[in-house]
Amino acid sequence: MSLWRQPSPEEVRAFEVFVEQRQSALSVLARGLSGSTADAEDLLQETLAKVLERWEQVSAAQDPYLYARRMMVNTSTSSWRRRRRETHGRSAEDMLALGGREGDVLWRQVAGEDRELGDQRGESVLAHLRQLPARQRAVIALRYLEDLPDDRIAELLGIRATTVRSAALRALRSLRLSSDGPVQVR
Repeated sequence: MSLWRQPSPEEVRAFEVFVEQRQSALSVLARGLSGSTADAEDLLQETLAKVLERWEQVSAAQDPYLYARRMMVNTSTSSWRRRRRETHGRSAEDMLALGGREGDVLWRQVAGEDRELGDQRGESVLAHLRQLPARQRAVIALRYLEDLPDDRIAELLGIRATTVRSAALRALRSLRLSSDGPVQVR
């Protein structure tokens, strides 16, 4: 983030005109991106503050509204991620070590929808997860613990989305537990 500078009177006037013209559209977008009216108002104000701070860049863009709209989406995403980190501030290994929880997507995938994992099985799953190839471990952590879509995982790992899906399938197969232990994957 750059240091804030005092905008010129011309920039302030241009910004005010922009806000008069586009505030309602940005407000609608803010309501769509956030869960409540209060959060939408906060998102709108935070975005408009950033737009004013970067008004030179925004006004120089081909379409300042599209630029501001993208800033709002990015601000919303950053805010969501920040809240998620604060709420779920544990590492992937910590989450897996906690043991199976009925509502946890990863545990439902590993254990099957109708089985619960006890502490012993949870430790077994964690041990098996550690034995997975690095790519499969990364895919499982990003997909189920970070809740990222396949295309974003592919982008982060530098592979194709189809490779992400096949790595996840292979990892889940090797993690699935039968009554005798892990299912052997060919």
